[in-house]
Amino acid sequence: MNVSKKQISSGAVINIAGILVGAVLNLWLLPELFSTEELRMYRWMERTALLLLNILLFGVHRSFTKFHSDPNKDKKAFESAVVVSGIAFLMAENESRVYRNFNSYVL
Repeated sequence: MNVSKKQISSGAVINIAGILVGAVLNLWLLPELFSTEELRMYRWMERTALLLLNILLFGVHRSFTKFHSDPNKDKKAFESAVVVSGIAFLMAENESRVYRNFNSYVL
């Protein structure tokens, strides 16, 4: 099996696992943990973060195939893209925690 087929199959497995985790989270766990108003705020923040994340990444997800299909290519650009996307994810997660804590205060 060549490199691109391994990448495609591992990407498909990761996508299916992510879909299953998302289904469990949205159908069972979130309604148990949050009230209706908190759930609306959470989903609004999640959708906004996903929209901004797609705008800010500008095709970084395509760099995996681009840089790992040829072993002679420089891995520094790929590593920096992974670091930038990880930082963006952590920033979005931190913002959701801040808003969740802010929403819990009663004025």
